[in-house]
Amino acid sequence: MGDFTYLTLKDILTYYRETIDQSGGGMFGIREQDGIEKILDFVQNDMYYPTLEDKLTYLVYAFCTGHYFADGNKRISLVIGAHFLIKNKRGWAGFHFLPYMEAYIWHVAAGNIEKELFGKIIHAVINRKELDESTKLEVINSMKKSPLYSEEGE
Repeated sequence: MGDFTYLTLKDILTYYRETIDQSGGGMFGIREQDGIEKILDFVQNDMYYPTLEDKLTYLVYAFCTGHYFADGNKRISLVIGAHFLIKNKRGWAGFHFLPYMEAYIWHVAAGNIEKELFGKIIHAVINRKELDESTKLEVINSMKKSPLYSEEGE
């Protein structure tokens, strides 16, 4: 446990507006502000989310799967994760979070990667570690759930 710097609703709405603008647009809109506020409150509960990795996993997973915005839920979840890391003095991890996590976030949104596995991936990425062999196999098997996966050409 430790002292954490948390994101505010104002932060999230600013990141959302900027993300939609910078990524070429999309349909701007907030579907469920109460849901966003609940996530931002619940992540502060150290009983459920005692570590930075636990909090980050919850934030990113919840924003990716919750569909709180009209468009850009995957993009904003990555941006939120990066900003959370940077605000908590994990600059290297924050700056590398988007490119390292982009492929995984698609599979989270598609329902292929569950929260527990996502947490293992996040832990490895932000601590600059390679996934262990069993986690790699879990990721491969999860990604095989995708309709884009094909046995051909492997």
